[in-house]
Amino acid sequence: MSDRLPDILYRGVKGSRSGGRETVVSALQFDGEAGDPVEAERVTWTTRAAALMRELGQAGDASEKEGGHALPYASLRASIASQVPEALVLERDLGAPWSDQPRALMDVPSSGDLKERLGRALTLWVGSALRPWATRVGAPEQLVDAIDVLASNAFSGQRRSVVLGGALTSDSFVEARDAIIHTFARGLEGKVLFEGMGPVRRIVRGRSSSNQIDFVTWPRRHDEALYSMVATITVETVPFSEKPIATVRASRRRWMQEIPTGRVLIGQSNVSLTLMAQNGAKVCLEVPAPVRSQQVQDPISPEFLGHLLGMGADIGSSMAEQVERGASSSHFFGIPYSPRFGSHPIGAGVSTRDQTDLFDVVRQIMDGLGFVAIPFEETTTTKQVPKRAEELHKALETEALLSDIAVAVGRNDLADDASIRAAWDSLDLGENGPIISATAASKAREKLLEVRTANAQRVSRAFGERKPSVVAIARSENERRLLESVLRTLFGTSIEVSTRPLPSDVHGSRATLPLSEAKNGQRFEARVAAWRPLAELLNQIDGGCHALVQATDWYDGRPDDPVNKPAGRYALAAEANANVQYLRPRASGHRGFANYLHRIQAATYDLIFGHAGLVSDVANVVADAFRDSTDEPTSLIGISVLTQARTRLAGKGGKLCIATRVDCQNGRTTARVGWYDGEMKWSARWEPLFKALKRIASPSIKASLGSGLATERASFQAFVREILDDCVEVGDRPLVMIDSTGAASLWPWLRDGQISGEITLGSERLDASRRWPGARLVRVRLGNAARIAERKTADYVAVTTDTGAETGEMLRRYCPTIVARTVKLSSSRTGAHYWATAGYFQMSLPRGLSVYRRLVSLVHVAKAFKDAPQPMEKLFAPVEIPIFDVSYRLPNPIEITVASTREGTIRIALPTSSPASGTAMGIPRPPRPCPPHYRSSPRREIT
Repeated sequence: MSDRLPDILYRGVKGSRSGGRETVVSALQFDGEAGDPVEAERVTWTTRAAALMRELGQAGDASEKEGGHALPYASLRASIASQVPEALVLERDLGAPWSDQPRALMDVPSSGDLKERLGRALTLWVGSALRPWATRVGAPEQLVDAIDVLASNAFSGQRRSVVLGGALTSDSFVEARDAIIHTFARGLEGKVLFEGMGPVRRIVRGRSSSNQIDFVTWPRRHDEALYSMVATITVETVPFSEKPIATVRASRRRWMQEIPTGRVLIGQSNVSLTLMAQNGAKVCLEVPAPVRSQQVQDPISPEFLGHLLGMGADIGSSMAEQVERGASSSHFFGIPYSPRFGSHPIGAGVSTRDQTDLFDVVRQIMDGLGFVAIPFEETTTTKQVPKRAEELHKALETEALLSDIAVAVGRNDLADDASIRAAWDSLDLGENGPIISATAASKAREKLLEVRTANAQRVSRAFGERKPSVVAIARSENERRLLESVLRTLFGTSIEVSTRPLPSDVHGSRATLPLSEAKNGQRFEARVAAWRPLAELLNQIDGGCHALVQATDWYDGRPDDPVNKPAGRYALAAEANANVQYLRPRASGHRGFANYLHRIQAATYDLIFGHAGLVSDVANVVADAFRDSTDEPTSLIGISVLTQARTRLAGKGGKLCIATRVDCQNGRTTARVGWYDGEMKWSARWEPLFKALKRIASPSIKASLGSGLATERASFQAFVREILDDCVEVGDRPLVMIDSTGAASLWPWLRDGQISGEITLGSERLDASRRWPGARLVRVRLGNAARIAERKTADYVAVTTDTGAETGEMLRRYCPTIVARTVKLSSSRTGAHYWATAGYFQMSLPRGLSVYRRLVSLVHVAKAFKDAPQPMEKLFAPVEIPIFDVSYRLPNPIEITVASTREGTIRIALPTSSPASGTAMGIPRPPRPCPPHYRSSPRREIT
């Protein structure tokens, strides 16, 4: 807050916010001509080089050793991309010289040293990648020597005319994808994509995703910390359309100031290292740096050595010295920040303004190369969601909490500011409280009472007459007191609240806990034993309890032992009959406190409502979507594959199937679990989600779908058949949503190119309308859709501060945001494809800000200035608001493919599948019956 009001303030123009709105989908599509031919040199492998490569490939394949089936060509491709950054086209497989019909490997503008640079890339690759591979698989060394001798003579070139856009319209997705990637590389490399951040550099990787390309800015410093902005272009397919699309996504990359060492590297086989140069070609290299004995080693890949020499870096300095220099020299060696390395002063993520601005710049540049914004159609659901399907969702504010505490201690007259200060002091936080007027606190309390009433109704729907018991577990009495105050403020008397001290020896750095030198399993058992006395006490609570455990991730600069949280979840679930949610303690300062309140609210909603499977008012949504009540769905079924990656604790990863069922009349959620143990097994009947989560955590469940892809496919498809057959057998008419995010490889019908065709389960072709009469099938998927935003402007008129007279000056504020949107991208005679996004809640920050620019926004005078006169409450002042340290997370859109357009199916699939905001900054709605919403809790139980 400031003391002095500016001379000019602004008043909003009534009705101006409703105009100037436009939905933005951050994706492009080629819609141009093939383009004029350009002169280039087509580079091919010489006959001798191709023959040697083919012999080596055959020798490796015949060895039947791990890795012998293919030459290690990914690093050669990266090495060539680094040495010849101006290439117009560089084939993903380098023209497959090991095959019977090798092709050209690249098209590139002619230059006098082209063959020399190619030869250098080949020589480095032979020494650091090909020769070790040949030794490992037993391939003849003389073949490697022969390729090494060839060097630049392994390549030949021929001048020709190249039509760069020709492949963009190819019927082959692979060909079109590669052409799109190359076109974006040519169009965006060296351009300014982020205002004020300078030209971007294209990232070259040895093992990059085949459908993605990234561009990064030179690092910028803020408060002694470094960050870059990143633009990612990803080529995707869309069902019912032959044209690939390119999504555009902004992100922020934070850099370490020194190389991490020690225990934070336990379990890491490598860390990522990025090399950039201020001068020369606008490309940078990203390579894995191996980790040995908890120390990062120099990379030995050919692309690293070649790029290091090519950028003219000081090869006499150690990598540690290069990293510590930061961006102060003409060369930058950077290791991206990871949460496992500790905290970082720069926040994560980007704002909506950053995303839309990037998309606008990319669209303008690529327009000249034939790319346009993808066409889409807004759905009626976007424009009007039935209000009865919505619930009250408001964030708990500091003002509301303090007003509630003040009333609880007998301060019924909130007109006195002293009552708010007393409420803050009662929390004993050791910090000065925020400046909050009694008037603001009273208004906030009115909203709080609405939220509390809504929460009580949700508890009643989820648990009936039984009050759920929430136990807050934290280390200090102050922490427990604050947790209890927040829970009672949110829920009143609708839940039972108690607190318990965090047991000793259950959380802390590995070195400070018992059995510090023991293996993971032994330390895990020791932590479970430390939890056992409390778990046995909690197990006496009738009906089980919900445990909210507060524990930090770091202790005196050292990370929490990785076995601790899994052990806590296991002990409380298996021995206390409890669902568990972890929560990090609050950060200091007013912003840290406000953020903490939001995190408690989100964590508690997930703990109480998410674990119970509470959903929004399904009955009214279904009734609104279907005109014929005799044909409307009786249940909403979600089917997912839960995948747990290999971890340091659990070692081998695992997979399970889970199906959730929401009854359309009473909204109750039940579930069934499927797993493989010699054969595919599943729970015999639908059971409450709470019990299904405990079943997953049970040692009797093996997290497996079988060994090998064929067995996994058979297992998953058998589970799908069982769920649908069972529903139809009992007369259910389900709307079935199948989450293909982790299941597309297990059921080929879920892929974009096949979902419009006949359904095949195993070797059986099915007529779904006969096999499952009354069932409707919808595919949902995360991770592929582009971000969806809304452009928004608001007009303001300038007024003088002293008189309030209008000056005639007008100000238009650009404040893009994200609201709930569903857009239709494509359709066929039998189906349609949609993208949907939720709205988001980002603390109390104004819209239109940037995480990398100091932008000015308009703020209520009462919030920006101390003791502002009451008549000015509706006026705004321009304030520069830097948010470099804010973690700003945008909601991830979800893809919805309706395989059957029967009446009502689309209208029901969209509102029930739209994703909840669910971020640490946001207050999520109770989860809706879309499969991705049920993945996080079961996945934690697998661990």
